[in-house]
Amino acid sequence: MKKIVVVTAAAGLLFSACGESGASLSADEQAVADQISEQFIEEFASFEGSDLGKSDGDCVGEKYVQELGTERLAELQVTAEDASAISDADFSADEGKKNLSIMKDCVGLDKFLINSFRASGVEKTDAECVIEKVDMGALEDSFGDPEDEELDKKATDELEKAAEECEVDF
Repeated sequence: MKKIVVVTAAAGLLFSACGESGASLSADEQAVADQISEQFIEEFASFEGSDLGKSDGDCVGEKYVQELGTERLAELQVTAEDASAISDADFSADEGKKNLSIMKDCVGLDKFLINSFRASGVEKTDAECVIEKVDMGALEDSFGDPEDEELDKKATDELEKAAEECEVDF
């Protein structure tokens, strides 16, 4: 149960930005994007067997900068020196929708969620089973509006139901 809450929170916090990949960033913007990339990789791709890599992190970092801008990111304490605050950032509902778009565009929602579970210690086959059984629409709704507690509860309930069907103990 605790891992469901951690993964739901992590995914919700990271689901808040999107833009055109490959767009040119200034040196200052690129420095912030690089820090976000490093933070993403550290949180979701640093365990053995992760399917996420540097290109995924780079895409996420660039899109955050393109969509939110360095000024807004600085307000959230996300800078070229340290992007760790992105995990606990207080994103608006609109920014939550942008986060969801970024994860879908850069990584794919299924792949991101499987790796989020795996980063929390869940075996790959168990994580895949849960993602196969869960109502992705409920998760997307929740991640798309991180301020809506009712949607968050629905997503948590969906994850718990899928975990029970897969006989996975979170």
